[in-house]
Amino acid sequence: MPCGGCGGKHLIAPENRAIDQTIRSEFGSQPNDSPSPDDPVIQRRFWRSVRAYTIAVYEWLKAGKPTRNAEEMQVCFTICQSCPNFINIDETRKRGRCAICGCYLGVAPHRFLEGNKIAMRTQKCPEGKWE
Repeated sequence: MPCGGCGGKHLIAPENRAIDQTIRSEFGSQPNDSPSPDDPVIQRRFWRSVRAYTIAVYEWLKAGKPTRNAEEMQVCFTICQSCPNFINIDETRKRGRCAICGCYLGVAPHRFLEGNKIAMRTQKCPEGKWE
């Protein structure tokens, strides 16, 4: 029987099938169901992320759009990848997200709509790991 928690990438052992069925019947959903956009926690995270990014762009524009070079961005991104608050989004394009402030992180040059906190020299790590 495919596992519901990982999208069916492995099989549930026969002795664990009853436990899996109990969880599904008690909670009424699959373990891998995505959260609803109407969930207040998701909404708070979204608006916190929008607010943090808006402030970051405002500070960056006000300072005259200073950017980090490719080597500096790579150093910051490497530090971010080793942080437990780093959320990997795209390994091949080297993009991620900070779980603390919600900002996007990457080694690509800053593009206004994609957002890249590392590229903006005015920004620093909320944990103080890079400036």
